[in-house]
Amino acid sequence: MQGISIQRRRNPGTFCERGRHTGRVPFSRPPRPRGRLPPTTGQGIPRPEREAPAPGLRGNPDGIPIHAGSIEYLHHGTGYVLKRRPGPAYGRSSLVLTGLGLRFLGQTFPCSIGRAGVRADKREGDGATPGGTHRIIGCLFRPDRLIRPAPWAVPIRLDDLWCDDPASPDYNRPARAPCAASHEALRRPDPLYDIVLLTDWNWPDAVPGRGSAIFLHQWRRPRHPTEGCVAVQREHLIRIAGSAAPGTRLIVS
Repeated sequence: MQGISIQRRRNPGTFCERGRHTGRVPFSRPPRPRGRLPPTTGQGIPRPEREAPAPGLRGNPDGIPIHAGSIEYLHHGTGYVLKRRPGPAYGRSSLVLTGLGLRFLGQTFPCSIGRAGVRADKREGDGATPGGTHRIIGCLFRPDRLIRPAPWAVPIRLDDLWCDDPASPDYNRPARAPCAASHEALRRPDPLYDIVLLTDWNWPDAVPGRGSAIFLHQWRRPRHPTEGCVAVQREHLIRIAGSAAPGTRLIVS
């Protein structure tokens, strides 16, 4: 077989099947316009003007600078009251639960879900993760164990609880100790709630019995099922909490 010898050239031109050079390919660079160019998306398309952020979350009792979002924390008697407020949905990507794990920002993180799988008709205590599209509405963290994972994260205090009693008017809402209704403590001895991303499942107008405290938190051990939450390992949770924002979607199908 006849060998083909090709030399490296700045503009090699084109070659026929036998390797014979058929001529130099003309090349010309388009003239660059003068003046300052508008920012583009990388594909030559002008980037749209960014929407001005909404005001920060108001009523933060700890005086923490918080990014704009879809909820506000108001210190109201026995605890925080979460209220929906208008504002753009922040976050460049959605958290998507797949068969391989939790996909976010181009990565797939191993995760655990409820021991009863995914159900659209979620009920209190059934151990299922509710299906559908949810929103991240808050971020809590343990200030005694790690630094703030996101500027809008709120510290968990010693007496912070979450009410899971369908008969209580505070059902599926944060509460403060002492609390006579059934509840779970947000400040746990184990690291499961060192970082908690709150979702809007059955919120803000909670229907009694439809499920409560559906969070994204740290798993107990790899692939260990939860009571209905979505759980990932600690390093991945820190990364997710640092990139997610109020309004980020959590898609469970």
